[in-house]
Amino acid sequence: MLTKMGRAPLLISVIPLLLLVGGCGDSDDTSSSDTAASPSDVTQLTFTGADCIYEGPEEVTAGVVSVELVNESDGNANVFVGLLDEGKTIQDVIDGFGPEPRTGSPQPWVSDMGGQSPASAGETIRWESNLAAGLYVTSCTRSGNAWFGGGFTVVDG
Repeated sequence: MLTKMGRAPLLISVIPLLLLVGGCGDSDDTSSSDTAASPSDVTQLTFTGADCIYEGPEEVTAGVVSVELVNESDGNANVFVGLLDEGKTIQDVIDGFGPEPRTGSPQPWVSDMGGQSPASAGETIRWESNLAAGLYVTSCTRSGNAWFGGGFTVVDG
């Protein structure tokens, strides 16, 4: 599992690129949903207002993937999921940015997989999309700031 451990500077700088796109754009393949999926089908991000914590598998099977955002902060928050171009790594993301929270646009080799309505303080939302094989990165975003969550690999089934 690719996750942020504590506030290590290496991972802390990772997601800023993702943050700005976090609440932007909708795609026909993505949606917010209150429907339940089995725990093995869902990855989870918990946003505290200071950290974004990823809990989920290192690998998921291609198809509909759910990312649940548990917003424990005192404001609205979004989940960002980005597909990295082939050959890029989460370390590349981390190396490209400074300390959290980070502002800025994602690198051109990170494709935004679509947004959703923000989660209000104390709310849990579910982001879902039909994901193809590849390496994905996640972050929690709020007001143009991003906190690195983690990453996972989607494999063909």
